[in-house]
Amino acid sequence: EFDPQTHRLKVKRGVLQVYGLRLPLLFDWTERIGAERESTHKVLPMPRYSKRDGLLLPYYFDLAEDRTDLRSTLEVHLTAKRGVTFMSETVVPRGRWVGEAYASRMEDVRGKMFANLVYDRLPELRLTGYQHSPRQEQGWRASLGLGNFYERDQSLGGPPEVHRWRGEIGAGYLWGGQARRRSQGAWAEVAGTHAIYSQGESYSDLALTLGGGRRFSPALGGSLEFVHHFLGGQTPFQFDAVDLRTELRPALQARLTETWRVSASGRWDLDTRRLRDYYLELGKRMHCLTWSVFYRFIGGSVGLRLDINGLTGDTEPPALTDPLAQEYLRAQEDLNQPAEARDGT
Repeated sequence: EFDPQTHRLKVKRGVLQVYGLRLPLLFDWTERIGAERESTHKVLPMPRYSKRDGLLLPYYFDLAEDRTDLRSTLEVHLTAKRGVTFMSETVVPRGRWVGEAYASRMEDVRGKMFANLVYDRLPELRLTGYQHSPRQEQGWRASLGLGNFYERDQSLGGPPEVHRWRGEIGAGYLWGGQARRRSQGAWAEVAGTHAIYSQGESYSDLALTLGGGRRFSPALGGSLEFVHHFLGGQTPFQFDAVDLRTELRPALQARLTETWRVSASGRWDLDTRRLRDYYLELGKRMHCLTWSVFYRFIGGSVGLRLDINGLTGDTEPPALTDPLAQEYLRAQEDLNQPAEARDGT
């Protein structure tokens, strides 16, 4: 059932049927429909394997199923080598401002080349403001953050644990937001942060991003980003530090057949002139679901992913003609509008 007031899709006592195999859902599942869709493991735990964790099973819980004024989630990972890890997030939107609270244990450093680095946030509080043009083509953001962090490197003989409180202020401006989301057209972004730590250190990062993407054919598309960081000061945390000062980020998506697709992305270090990280994915579309297998070079991570077409990941919805589907599409278009447009201001 779809609730247009809370923008949530609920599945109760559901069953996934794949090639005649019936897979019952282990619990009721709720998905909040939002403008930014990401791949999730909310339907079934999708196993992964990496050199650091061994086998990993992720579980996701929505702690605010019937609330429209906040989002609260808990993500738990059961790992063979690290034991139990978790990350909780509570988000409270208020017009153009969003309040956020985080807590985590042994959280992965995502998007950087630190395969054995983890940290705890106990807790972190953030306040972020947004202002976009009517079509979200350009806009600014500003943020304030305060958190208590513990960082540790799990490499053999790695450095000892680092503990600091961190206060951070940030601001940024993005041109070409729709082009970036669709990987078609040109975009640019300037974003800066300044962090102060409890033992007197400070660290500044001003990042310039220039990018562009296009569809070469209905079955082939790609994009390329150039990123350069202007740095100042010193941080005690590796997860705060910029890992590549100047880099290129190429990405390619190709549809092999009507149901099979492949995608690849990487990070090319312009200072050392070599490929530092890459990600490969092969997906199979089956009407309303897409099953994928992926591999990431950093950490030697390989795993399975399940997307609901048009709802998670960058998948497109199947042919939708029934009244419930049309109601969902209207709600999605409403959420794609900035908050002030939805509120009539």
